[in-house]
Amino acid sequence: MTVIVAPDSAALTPVRAELTRINAQIAVVMAERDGAQRLLDQWQGSESELALVETQLQGLREQRERDRAAWNDAAASAILPLTPRIC
Repeated sequence: MTVIVAPDSAALTPVRAELTRINAQIAVVMAERDGAQRLLDQWQGSESELALVETQLQGLREQRERDRAAWNDAAASAILPLTPRIC
């Protein structure tokens, strides 16, 4: 049978106090990290504001390309030479 002798609790008090202080610092940093992660999640992801803006931007780019193609087609047909008629 082994007897376990507890160390002097007075010697552990400064270490416990330091551990308590470090744990409190860790809790603060984790809370800050969690807040930052929530903010980041608002700007990323499939339902985020950034995703919405990117979707709208893609739609505007596609519309611009359609408008540009239509404008080019209209301008090209306006300057085509007339085909001479042979009677």
